[in-house]
Amino acid sequence: MVAAFPGLHWNDDPHAVVWVRFALRPWHPLPLRIASLVPAAFAAHGRILHPLRDDTGSVRWSQYAGRALDSDIRFNELVGLSDDFVRHSTLPPPWHQPDDGSLPRSVCAALATILAGFTATPEDCFFALWVGYGWSEIQQLKTERKPQLGLEHRDCYVFRGPITAAIAVESRDGWFQSPTAWWPADRAWFVATDVDGYCSYVGASADAIDALVASTDVEVLACRSDDFIDPSPYPPRRPG
Repeated sequence: MVAAFPGLHWNDDPHAVVWVRFALRPWHPLPLRIASLVPAAFAAHGRILHPLRDDTGSVRWSQYAGRALDSDIRFNELVGLSDDFVRHSTLPPPWHQPDDGSLPRSVCAALATILAGFTATPEDCFFALWVGYGWSEIQQLKTERKPQLGLEHRDCYVFRGPITAAIAVESRDGWFQSPTAWWPADRAWFVATDVDGYCSYVGASADAIDALVASTDVEVLACRSDDFIDPSPYPPRRPG
């Protein structure tokens, strides 16, 4: 067990994770597509929207917009931000931007609960965590271990544990971080949250994506692996 993250232990089989790097599309040419974060081979894909917040709690993007959303909606467009919007700008009160580069704990837990029903190995899952986080726990790992998964621009440590351990990564001062990528041993689905951005992405069976889209606990839009990712809160990078 990894002392800093209860429920997780080191992955002792590096060969079990190398398939991921080869299953992902290269980042270039830009702009980045979903298949660069989640393997395209899954039957269906979904875009997980990190909720906005107001003074009362979490708010879905569709609630904010007051309408159903197309799968290619960008957060900056949704709230009327221009492309020169920068990371540390703020929305007018009472609104707060979604968590950037991490699923909120409650959404991550709800996602894990749903996806547990769509794998034969919910007690054996892999969790990749980017090595670049500045927490003392991560810095300590650098003195003990080498990254096991070399995603493009995102070297990661890899842990194993039950699906419930998707919410195990937290700093000593209470800062929660969802995994950079996680998937079950039977590879029935795959979730990715890049270190930047207001969305996560999932590849799975059509039934699993349908269940996520229908859920009231997570906000998921069905999409295609060839769709561009939402670059928000950063300006989009155009081809060429």
